[in-house]
Amino acid sequence: YDPSFTDQFFFDRGPNMLNVAISRARDSFVVFGDTAIFHGRPNTPSSILGAFLFSREENQLQAVEMAQPMVREEELRTLTSLNEHREALLNAIDEAKRELVIVSPTISINAIKTDRIAERLQEAVARGVKVTVYTDRELDLQNGALKLATIEGRLALLASGVRLAVINGIHNKTIAIDDHTVISGSFNWLSAVRTVGSKHQKYEESNIERGKDIPRRIQQLKDEMS
Repeated sequence: YDPSFTDQFFFDRGPNMLNVAISRARDSFVVFGDTAIFHGRPNTPSSILGAFLFSREENQLQAVEMAQPMVREEELRTLTSLNEHREALLNAIDEAKRELVIVSPTISINAIKTDRIAERLQEAVARGVKVTVYTDRELDLQNGALKLATIEGRLALLASGVRLAVINGIHNKTIAIDDHTVISGSFNWLSAVRTVGSKHQKYEESNIERGKDIPRRIQQLKDEMS
C-alpha cells in the first residue's frame, strides 16, 4: 500500500488482525511499509498503531533498504550520503519558484545554522516563494517541554518569513518543490546531524522523484498536512 490507495486496507476490516499480530510479539514488533499510510484514517486499527509508531522518533529504523516506488516515474534518483542530502535541501530552496513544502518531524537550530538554511529560506521568500515547514508537535519534547535547540530553530525559521505549522503525528520526511519534484525518505531535513562520522549520524536514504504523477502526490501531501 501507498497513500494513493483509497480503498480500505485489508488489516483495517476488523480489529482482530493487527491486535493479534501485536499482542503476540515478545521482544519487538516491526512494520515494513510506507509510513504515510498510517495518517489520515482516523478511528481505524492502522491509525491506532500509527499513533504508537510515531510517538517516538527512534521507533523508525534508519538503516533500511528503500523499495522502488510502485508508480512509474520519468526520473528517480536516490540520495544516500549526508552531503547529498544537504545539497538536495539547499538546491530545493534555490530551485523553488512558486512554492516549497518541507516536512521535518523534528527541528534543531544546529542543523539550520550549519547549512545557513534560514538565510536561504529568507532569500526564497523574498523572491516570492511560498514556503511552508511542517513539524511534529511532540517529537521535540523533552520532559514535557520543547528542547532549547528546537525553540531556537523554530524562531529562526519564523524570522526568515516561512509559515511554520506544528501538527500531530508527523513522521514522514518530505520536500515538495513547486509541482514537479518530491524528495522523501528517512532524512530529517531540519534536524539531522551535519557532522560526518558523528555517533549521532545515521545512514539515511531518500528518493528524488519527478514525473506525471508528482503534482497529484504533492497536492495529496498538502491535503494530509492540513
